[in-house]
Amino acid sequence: MIRVWDLPIRLFHWLLVFCIAGSLISVNLGGNAIEWHAYFGFSILTLLIFRIVWGFVGSRHARFITFFPNRAAILAYLQGRSPRFLGHNPIGALSVFALLFVLSVQVLTGLFVDDEIAFQGPLAKYVPNLVVSFLSEIHEGNQVVIYTLITIHIAAIWFYRKYKGED
Repeated sequence: MIRVWDLPIRLFHWLLVFCIAGSLISVNLGGNAIEWHAYFGFSILTLLIFRIVWGFVGSRHARFITFFPNRAAILAYLQGRSPRFLGHNPIGALSVFALLFVLSVQVLTGLFVDDEIAFQGPLAKYVPNLVVSFLSEIHEGNQVVIYTLITIHIAAIWFYRKYKGED
């Protein structure tokens, strides 16, 4: 058995899953649960910072340089002309970078959100209301992108296990 993902990556992944689920639940509960939504958001921000740092200094398969996709690798993979990958294949790598990007957008815009009822992000008071409104709209709309990418991620894992016999 070859262990590809080190313990820090595994912890990052499952803590991220927990925090995203907690964020989703707490934002939909409303009321005082919005504080928990913020705590989950701060936790996600911390996890993303860790993952970005670990992407440069972590173990071999955790480093971005080992799975950064290029056009040739993506096309070869889609055409079935590439070998099996230990770690992320080029499409999986695109998924990783897309998820890291949209989650970063979410947590950064969340720092500026003001729902004008129960919550104001810690940086909202430092920018004009027009900027707060704009970033709040991005924060709200971006959740659809996140849920779509998560669904694709889970579907891909299921497909690879069931039809390709790859874990």
